Amino acid sequence: MENKKPKKQSYESDGVMNPNDPKAKADEVKKKEEANMFFNVTESSE
Repeated sequence: MENKKPKKQSYESDGVMNPNDPKAKADEVKKKEEANMFFNVTESSE
């Protein structure tokens, strides 16, 4: 029964992003966009 763990659970709990998982990819893109926005805001305020 141990092997029947859902894939999602295993890679999330290991902290490893599954590059083939669309949600993981979307989350990564979102993080990058937020980081870029933050960077742009910091740049323009100077």
